[in-house]
Amino acid sequence: GPMAEIKDYFKPEFAKGLTQGANSDKFAIDSFTSGAAGKFIALYGLDELIDSIPDTIKEFQIQNRDSKNVIIHIPESFGRFKNLETILFDNCIESLPESICELKKLRFIAVMNNKKMKTLPECTATLPYLTFVNADKSENFVLPKSLQEKQPQKMGEGKIKKS
Repeated sequence: GPMAEIKDYFKPEFAKGLTQGANSDKFAIDSFTSGAAGKFIALYGLDELIDSIPDTIKEFQIQNRDSKNVIIHIPESFGRFKNLETILFDNCIESLPESICELKKLRFIAVMNNKKMKTLPECTATLPYLTFVNADKSENFVLPKSLQEKQPQKMGEGKIKKS
């Protein structure tokens, strides 16, 4: 529409505003259709949004609270968030990329309400600090055998749990 040519000019500043403030190490989306993140997605798309997030974030959350059954694809580039400790995907994915195994600081993986989600990549068993997996209400989810067999003393601070 009108002024579409300035869209790219404002993109970096718009994206930066999504992770600034008191929780600048946290990125969260509660809706794909409203709020600042929803507007960014409408203008630029989800992949552009993920590419615009600073590499330094520690927490990444996407919760689909909309009534629509939106399934998003998490790109392989997700492995660039080397400081991530927590990821949460609620009602929005069917798989996670192998690149999550590059997130060596990851402690918590939550994949709740993802009816099409079947499992995590096997390589998640190599994550040194992973202590908790929550797959509540993801009926088809099975914890990878490599995580089921992981010994508690080799799992960072505690046990892997499927809630």
